[in-house]
Amino acid sequence: MKISQLKPLNSSESDNPSPQAPIQGRSMGQQALTMFSLILAGETIFLPAFHLGRYFKSSLLTTFDIDEFQLGELGAVYGVLATLCYFLGGPIADRWQPRLLMVVSLIATGMGSLYMATIPGMTGLCLLFGFWGVTTILAFWAPLIRATRELA
Repeated sequence: MKISQLKPLNSSESDNPSPQAPIQGRSMGQQALTMFSLILAGETIFLPAFHLGRYFKSSLLTTFDIDEFQLGELGAVYGVLATLCYFLGGPIADRWQPRLLMVVSLIATGMGSLYMATIPGMTGLCLLFGFWGVTTILAFWAPLIRATRELA
C-alpha cells in the first residue's frame, strides 16, 4: 500500500475530499461566486461605520456639525460595543444559519445608513454607531467566518 492511499483513523472519503472536488455538490464556479459574494458583503457592511469617516471625513464633519473629537467618540462607541459582541457572535453563529444572520445584518446596517441620511444629532449618531457595532459584529462577523470556513 502506498503512503498516498493511507487514511487517518476514523475518517471517510467524504471527510477528506480532493482539492478539485466540489464542496456540498457545488461546482467550482458556484464556489467562486459564493466566495466573491462573501468578500463583497464583508467589505460592504463596514462602509458606513469605517469608510465614510476615513474617506469623506471633512464632508462628514461639516454635514453633521461635529469635530474630530466627536468623530473619535463615535468610533469609541462602535469599538466598545463591537468588542463586547465578539464574545457573543460565535455562539449565535453556531445556533443559526450564517446566510440568515448575514442577510439580517446587512439589512439592519443598511437601515442604519438610511437613518444617517436624516442627519441626526450627536446623540442619534452615538446610538447609530452603537447599533452598527452590534449589527456588523454580533450578527455578521462570526457568521462570515463560519460561512468561509464551511466553503473552504
